Amino acid sequence: MGEDKTTENMLAAASPPVKRRRMKMFIGLGLGLWLVLSVGFALFVMFFSVWLLESCVGIT
Repeated sequence: MGEDKTTENMLAAASPPVKRRRMKMFIGLGLGLWLVLSVGFALFVMFFSVWLLESCVGIT
């Protein structure tokens, strides 16, 4: 009975840090993905606007 309680307590103590680490990982991945997407979108818009301007004005 006593051993069972200690293992349960150990499991209960060990689970929150794992969850917290997983949350940090997900938040980090989300931020990284958002950064990559926003930078990529900004570059795409920049190049597209330059290309559009060149095609309209006729600077080649």
